[in-house]
Amino acid sequence: MTARRRAALLAVPALCGLASCGIPATGVVEAGGPAGGVVPTVRVYFVADGKPAPVPRRAVTPIGAASAVEVLLQGPTAEE
Repeated sequence: MTARRRAALLAVPALCGLASCGIPATGVVEAGGPAGGVVPTVRVYFVADGKPAPVPRRAVTPIGAASAVEVLLQGPTAEE
C-alpha cells in the first residue's frame, strides 16, 4: 500500500468524525411553564386492627414537624 493511499484511507474517517462532532448551537427554546404535578405529601400513621397504617396526606404548608402534627390531629377520614 502506498503512503498516499494510506493517508487517504486515514483522512476520510478523520474528516467524517470532525464534520459530525459537536452539538449545534440553538437559542432559547420556549417550552411552556415550569414543571408541575408534584404534590407535597406527608405520611401519618393511624392504628387499624392493632397495626400502624400509613396514610399519605396532602400538605398545604411546607412539610415539617408542625405540619405533620397538624395533619395528624385532623384524624382519619371516613374512607381511611
